[in-house]
Amino acid sequence: CGVWCCCRPRCRGGGHRRGSAGPAHPLRARESDFARNAHERRLSRLRSAAVSPLRSVLIFPFVAVSLAVTGCGADLSKPVRADVLDVKAANMVTFDIDGQSRKTRLAGIVVPGPGECMGAESLGDLESILGDGKDLMVHLVGVDSHGVDLVTVKDAHHRDVATQMVADGMAVADALDGNLSPQMSKARDAAVELGVGLLDDSEPCTFATQYAGAMNAMDEAPEASSGTTSSAVAPVVAGLVAAVAAGEAAQRFAIEASRDLRLLAYPAAKAAVMTADLRTNLLRARTDLGRARALETRLVRKERRERARKREVARRAAEQRAAEQRAAALAAARAAAEARQHSSAPFHTYSHSSSGSSSSGGSHSGYTGPRCYEPGGKVWHPC
Repeated sequence: CGVWCCCRPRCRGGGHRRGSAGPAHPLRARESDFARNAHERRLSRLRSAAVSPLRSVLIFPFVAVSLAVTGCGADLSKPVRADVLDVKAANMVTFDIDGQSRKTRLAGIVVPGPGECMGAESLGDLESILGDGKDLMVHLVGVDSHGVDLVTVKDAHHRDVATQMVADGMAVADALDGNLSPQMSKARDAAVELGVGLLDDSEPCTFATQYAGAMNAMDEAPEASSGTTSSAVAPVVAGLVAAVAAGEAAQRFAIEASRDLRLLAYPAAKAAVMTADLRTNLLRARTDLGRARALETRLVRKERRERARKREVARRAAEQRAAEQRAAALAAARAAAEARQHSSAPFHTYSHSSSGSSSSGGSHSGYTGPRCYEPGGKVWHPC
């Protein structure tokens, strides 16, 4: 075991033991489980080798060759000076340590991978912090599940690289022992306050953007009771529909991002407050939308009844006007008929004797029509 674990300090009791309380944080649980399983696999292989002397003899040359190839001769239990050879990912750095190439991973942080939100920016941030990659101090703190050394790195100014990435919002702080260092906690709080990196509300892929957009849309939504006509309430309904859609999208985003870096970048308490505020405002927006739609329905029905009443009044007025026009036309027709009848009646002349009397009517006996009297009122003739 002393040979096999010469450059793996955690194999000599530094890791989590079976039965101990594991970390609750998903990122810590993932990394600690990997480290513990790797440690147990190594112990299992060593126990198997100890059973048979022949197997020990066969395995020892392989172990010695493996240690020589991987460069386990370089002792990283204490900080050593190193130069950067290559940066594979936002937390994977290959160092030149005493002329040997050593692949390492930054401990205490989790970074977005390629193609993920802020993945390229995180890699660029690490390269910027490393600068020319000279005169860095590397210290081994553990081993991951793939056998890669977990290290802390400090630049020429003795600033921790992982802490700087957390302060830039390009990495999520993590701790295998369940507690963040004061420096890491301060860096995370600074990133949250400044809203940078994974916490930037101007980056489309971050939860901060979805949260800010949804909260603004729901806060600026019009009141559900505003408007006295359906045309005035329609924009209110449209605004509330948009606000509810934004809130639901942000809520789905929070559910999907609940176990990735976009939400884990926040402290647990802060993330809980944000998701609770989102639910509360979404519930209020849904309630306002229901009221606005009910108001719009009532106003539409009222306006339909009013339009129907006006149409009925107009119909009755039109019928009355038509009846009056028909009556006037009929009266005019009758008057015209009477006028035609009088104008077409024949004019008769009658002769009478000069001595005709007004009483007998002279030769006008039998005439019963209108009479026209001569001056004096005694002599008449048919009119």
